[in-house]
Amino acid sequence: MNSSLGDLRPTAPCLGMSAAVLACAAVLAVGAAAGPLYWDMPGGAPFADCTLAGVRLTAEGYLAPGLVNTGEVAIGEDVVWCQVPYGDGGRLLGTGGQGRVLALGPDGEVTLLTALDCDHVMSLLVMEDGRIVAGCDPGGKVFVFTPGETPRLAAEHADQYVWDMAAGPDGRVLMAVGSPARVLALDLDSGRQEELAAPPAENAVDLALAGPRELLIATQGPGMVLALDPARSAGPRILVETPQDEVGQLVRGPGGGYFALALHEPGNGQEPDQTARDGDGNPVRSPRPVVLTPGMAQGRKDDIPGAALFDLGDAAGPREVWSGDK
Repeated sequence: MNSSLGDLRPTAPCLGMSAAVLACAAVLAVGAAAGPLYWDMPGGAPFADCTLAGVRLTAEGYLAPGLVNTGEVAIGEDVVWCQVPYGDGGRLLGTGGQGRVLALGPDGEVTLLTALDCDHVMSLLVMEDGRIVAGCDPGGKVFVFTPGETPRLAAEHADQYVWDMAAGPDGRVLMAVGSPARVLALDLDSGRQEELAAPPAENAVDLALAGPRELLIATQGPGMVLALDPARSAGPRILVETPQDEVGQLVRGPGGGYFALALHEPGNGQEPDQTARDGDGNPVRSPRPVVLTPGMAQGRKDDIPGAALFDLGDAAGPREVWSGDK
């Protein structure tokens, strides 16, 4: 294969593609190669039977850079809403449908840690002392437990989601909730809560502690990133307001600075509905992507890119470093 992006390995000959030449516009658009890319595809089987490694097929039928699949694990759940590092190379999974928390080991073994009194586990946090905190739906319930012990209800937030959590510098749990957007601090032992911020948005959806005195807050409706000192009573300051409807994820870069992933779901010439509710009256959102690869965002129907990445650590202020729809 004439590319460093990955391999296209047919598990069976692919129909009508004998010694075919594929020019991948989606790959060329991101500057991955200086010219057409070529794959030799023997004929005989459909494209769907091919194994892709490092490249993938988009919904439009283009080849685009993708992730290398090193293995798959069937966990038997309706949806995985969140995942966080756990143990030595493992992951902790918050699932939907039965309110279960699973531990995924580095060997692919799945262990049930607990089944909570809820339908969906929307957020998870592992504290330094080993306790696990879970933000759930419906009712914005927050449970705390140690593996092997009975979970304890620590807080509730009627008609709201707890979208994300972070461990505060003072030992409290910082929570991003909505709708409306709020950032709360919860003392797990006493159950006391303090409102730290009420951003002008529908939902606070992601948190990142960039330092002992700087909490980054990502919002939806509109898509903003705000900064807050958790130890002070002063309100948050807006770092960037994006054209996109949602800043769905805050990602730490290799140099230690943070990036913001903004996403946009256009309507038919209409502004997105920021107040959509499900059957329980809660805001409707989908799981956020852990990794965004070129081609993952949906094609736009307006002039706002479907996805954009902002560098929050630039000395001149936050700046857009990438945007696109394919």
